[in-house]
Amino acid sequence: MYLTPHSSSAMAMFGFVYLWYLMVVLLLEIWLEYRADIVRMAQTTGGWKRLVYKALTLGSMNSVRPRAGSTTKWASPSP
Repeated sequence: MYLTPHSSSAMAMFGFVYLWYLMVVLLLEIWLEYRADIVRMAQTTGGWKRLVYKALTLGSMNSVRPRAGSTTKWASPSP
């Protein structure tokens, strides 16, 4: 099915759509996970590596990470 797909085969087309969707979601998840490291590398390296890392930051150089206690603040009981 993947080696010789037929354009009129619904199974092959659904397989391609699923694989492309899965690839996009995985790449986006990996980029979001490593975004702080990419920003740090864009700020500390030089030369062509800096250009590559700066392009991967998409122009946003802030690396805001949530504080450790900020996610559970809404769940704490009020006094």
